[in-house]
Amino acid sequence: MDWQTSSEWSQFQQKHMRPPPITIDLIVNNVVNTTALIDCGCLCYALVDKKFAYRHCLERYQIPARMIKGVNGKLSEINEVARFSFKLHGYEETAYAYVMNLSSDEDVYLGRGWMDHRDVSIAPAKKSIFIHSKGIRVRSTEGTLQGGVRRVGAATFAALLRRHRNAPNSVQIFAASIADIDKALQKKKPVDVRALLPKQYQEFCELFNPKEAEKLPPHRGPGVDHKIELEPKDAQPPWGPLYSMSRGELLVLRKELTSLLEKGFIRVSSSPAAAPVLFAKKPGGGLRLCIDYRALNAITRKDRYPLPLIRETLNSISKAKWFTKLDVVAAFH
Repeated sequence: MDWQTSSEWSQFQQKHMRPPPITIDLIVNNVVNTTALIDCGCLCYALVDKKFAYRHCLERYQIPARMIKGVNGKLSEINEVARFSFKLHGYEETAYAYVMNLSSDEDVYLGRGWMDHRDVSIAPAKKSIFIHSKGIRVRSTEGTLQGGVRRVGAATFAALLRRHRNAPNSVQIFAASIADIDKALQKKKPVDVRALLPKQYQEFCELFNPKEAEKLPPHRGPGVDHKIELEPKDAQPPWGPLYSMSRGELLVLRKELTSLLEKGFIRVSSSPAAAPVLFAKKPGGGLRLCIDYRALNAITRKDRYPLPLIRETLNSISKAKWFTKLDVVAAFH
C-alpha cells in the first residue's frame, strides 16, 4: 500500500499527527491582549518573547547569564527575567518569565513550573486545560476557532490577526462590528456599599461611596482654594510636544479622558496651551497616566508651604503596633 497517497493515512495524519497546540488568551498588565502556549516540555515557570517584553515595557531584571535550550533546539543565553501580571479566565496572578526570542506566534509560554504550581492538567481531547487550584476549565484558543464562531473585543481581534498572519493552510474569516459600543458604554447599576461593609464600619459608609470620589471638593475660600499665578504675570502658558504611543497606552488614555470628562474634572478646550502626556508603570501591573507640567511649573509662582518630612513621619510612628492601610481613590483630587 502506498501510504503517502492513501486517504486513510491522510486522514490519520491530519487528525493525529499534527494536532493543534493548546493556547489560551491572556491579558497582560491589564491592557495587552495576547496568547500563551501551554508547554509541558518547557521546564521553567514561563517564557516571554523579547520583542513583546520590550514593546510593552514589561518590568525586567538583570540576572546572571545562563544557557537554555530554545524552542528550535539551540542553546540561547538568558540574562533577563520579566515580571508581569496576567488575567486568565477570571483570576489574576503575577509571574516571572525568562526573556528570550521565541520566534513563534505566541508571546508567552507557560511551562512545567507554572503547571506544577497551579496544579494544571491538559485535556487534549477536549482542547482545554483544567486549573485544579482554582477549579476552572479554560478552553484552548485554537480549539474554539476551528469550525466555530467567536465573539471578541477589539483588542482580542487584533491579537488573533497577529497570531494567524503566518498560519499555513488555514483560512480565517473575520467580521467587525461596532453595534455593541453603546451597550458597553452604558453606566452600570450602582453597588450598595452598605451591604458590603461589616457593621462596625457602616457609619463610614459615605467614605466608601465611589460616587463621592467622582466629585471635586467644595470651594473653601481664599488661602485654601488652589490657584495658579504666573510669574511674570504676562507670561504665556507653554505647550509641549506630542509623543507616539503604543496601542495599550492609547487605550488607557482614552479610558482616562472619558472618565474625567464624565466626572466634570476636565472639559474640551481649544486653548493654545498644552502639556504632554506620558505613562508610568504601576507596581502591580498596568499603566498610570501622568501629565508633564514641568514647563508650566517653570513660570509659576512658588508656594513654599512646608510639607511634612518623611523621616519625621516615620519616626513618629516607629513605636506603633497597629497600622491602617487605605487605598485612596483619586487622592490628588
